[in-house]
Amino acid sequence: MPRSMKASYVCKMSAEEFWALRMDLGFDQFQADERNGGFKLLENVIVDGRVSRTTVLTFKENPIPPRFRSYLGADEFSFKVRAKWHETKYDEKNRMSYTSEPPVMKDKITVSGEQWVEPISDMQCRVVQTATIGVAIFGLGSSVEDSLIKQTEQSSGQLPQVAEKYLAVLKARKEAEAALAAELLAEDAVATGAASEEVVGAQIKQMLAAEQNDQIEAIRREEAAFDAEDEGDGDAASDLERRMSQALAEDIEEDEEPNAAAGAGAGGPPKLAPRLDELRKFARAAAAEVPRCVARRAEAKQAVAASKMELTRALAAAETAKLSLDILKKLHRTEEKAAAESTSTIRQSTTEALQAAAQKAASCLLALPLARDSFIKAQAEEEAAVARLAQAIDASAAADEVVAASSSAEDELFARILREKAEAERQVSTSLSERWVVWEAVKSKAGLPPGSPKGVPKGVPPKVGVSGKQGG
Repeated sequence: MPRSMKASYVCKMSAEEFWALRMDLGFDQFQADERNGGFKLLENVIVDGRVSRTTVLTFKENPIPPRFRSYLGADEFSFKVRAKWHETKYDEKNRMSYTSEPPVMKDKITVSGEQWVEPISDMQCRVVQTATIGVAIFGLGSSVEDSLIKQTEQSSGQLPQVAEKYLAVLKARKEAEAALAAELLAEDAVATGAASEEVVGAQIKQMLAAEQNDQIEAIRREEAAFDAEDEGDGDAASDLERRMSQALAEDIEEDEEPNAAAGAGAGGPPKLAPRLDELRKFARAAAAEVPRCVARRAEAKQAVAASKMELTRALAAAETAKLSLDILKKLHRTEEKAAAESTSTIRQSTTEALQAAAQKAASCLLALPLARDSFIKAQAEEEAAVARLAQAIDASAAADEVVAASSSAEDELFARILREKAEAERQVSTSLSERWVVWEAVKSKAGLPPGSPKGVPKGVPPKVGVSGKQGG
């Protein structure tokens, strides 16, 4: 009757993290490495979130004796596992189911089971495992079932620890990759720029200083020009008015004499009025241009102030760049120091590993003669056992021949006995007939009536002596 088991174990990771390991083929390979075995993927199909996977799990130790491996077709001890589960759902309703096919006696050994996960917290979950094992081998079913049940309980009990170990290995690998990337970047920076960082820093400082000086000189020139323009704004306006008044006076003086003469002679109006109106229009236009010039000057001042602000920001950025450069230098020094320490640590670890490997190699060399002797001894014992087996086979064949010969002799003896018995019966029959004839002759001589005497069965003559009388 099939045996069943159910067990649950707490795993120190979330249910999502544990179930995600089912999709990671690296986890299957890691489990195989933990048991010193092998892993091979035969099929991996995902349809609508349902996963169907077939794998072959091989084991380093083969419990089948070497002489029977070729006979049973089990040179390599392996199990073919067929599993089905949902990609993201892991509760009992969506549990994983699997079957395991042994390498021998597939029709007599059946292994199946189920697995699901129950969340406990963000850092813990419970892994539930069931298994049903049936062995239909006469006389060995119960013992084989017990052995397989124990192995299943042991492997399912080790699964959470293996998963935790694999997750830790993944995290350590990611950290190591990040550290290695940072180290490579640091080495690249050291190789390309650290050797000339002083020169680069000096060049940056020179460029910043030159740019600052150019901006400062340009702003100073603009300020001087605007200051000079501010100081001359009033003089320019008054000068414009003075020049306009002077031009007007000159025009008036030029026109007074002809106009006066013309007016005295003809009595007409003077020609000064149109010229005066034109000059007044020009003065009003010039006066209107003054506010616009003042506005443009104010805008220019605002632009100068903005330039000053940009210069201040540029100076602040330069200071920030200087600080960043100093920080970069310190970081480079720290990285160089860390790289030196890491190199020293790696060198020390490598030395220790080499020493340990050398010690192990020495131990192996010392143990090699013993192992060779043990192997030779085991090989001799195996050859002796094979020789004994051959002798036993020969003895069995000789015994079969003896049995066959004995059976033939027995048949011949039985046939001879039958022949002798038939001959004896024939002789007895002949003797009885002769004795009956003699008996009848004796009776006729003695004058006795025919027939057998009293106490003698009919047809059996009595014993007759030499004299012909009836014996006692």
